[in-house]
Amino acid sequence: MKRIILVIVLLFIGFSSMVYGQIHKDIYVRTLFIEKIFIHPRGYIIIYDKPSSFGFDTIYIPFGWFTETGGAGEIVWGRHESYPCMSIFWVNGKFSHVKLYVQENLAHPMWENFHGNTENVKEKFNVTRDTFQIEF
Repeated sequence: MKRIILVIVLLFIGFSSMVYGQIHKDIYVRTLFIEKIFIHPRGYIIIYDKPSSFGFDTIYIPFGWFTETGGAGEIVWGRHESYPCMSIFWVNGKFSHVKLYVQENLAHPMWENFHGNTENVKEKFNVTRDTFQIEF
């Protein structure tokens, strides 16, 4: 009887460590403040604070990232005073997804329609999880 209990305990410990190894991932998250989001026909043009240079930089995120389940983008709408900001997630050293925390009121000063030449920037929206890059 003691052997059966010992075998069951050892199997449970072995199984638990296997499951823990599969669900435990190396996750890195970086949160950056957003200065402005331009709405473009292909996606969002995001001007964000770049803390390393005390300036701003721009990223282009296609709408397609936000429309699919498990996509590379998620939007959290709200009224919190810390909005707008974004969190970028890397899992095991590879880009996973970006989460935008934005003001739900589209009249908020963070939102603006893009009025420039859309042809000049449309290629910048051809970004995938594998090609996405951001500097901070």
